[in-house]
Order: sequence, then structure tokens, then C-alpha cells
Amino acid sequence: MSTPICKVWDAEQGKYVGIPAIKGTDGKTPVRGTDYWTASDKQEIVTDVLAALPDGTEVAY
Repeated sequence: MSTPICKVWDAEQGKYVGIPAIKGTDGKTPVRGTDYWTASDKQEIVTDVLAALPDGTEVAY
């Protein structure tokens, strides 16, 4: 197992658990578009998140 890059609390286990670093299909080098998101993937996520945010029109001040 690789060295964890992040630890999060697992309430079921009652302890912190490590999240391992991402490794490529060869076990070493991630490949763009294969092992992680492409620029267009990222843009799609950003667009979807922005579209889901409220615009403030439903709030009266």
C-alpha cells in the first residue's frame, strides 16, 4: 500500500483511516485521461456545480 496522502475519520471503525495516493495503471505514473480527469472533465464538473448553486433570488434582505 502506498503512503496515505490524507487521513479521514471513519466513525464506524472509530479511527482515522488513510486514503492512498492515486497510482497509474503501471503502479507508478498516472496517465492523463486514463488515471485522472482531463481538462474537459474538470470544466464539466465546474459548470455543473455552478449551475446547481442558488443565485440568491429566493432570498429577501
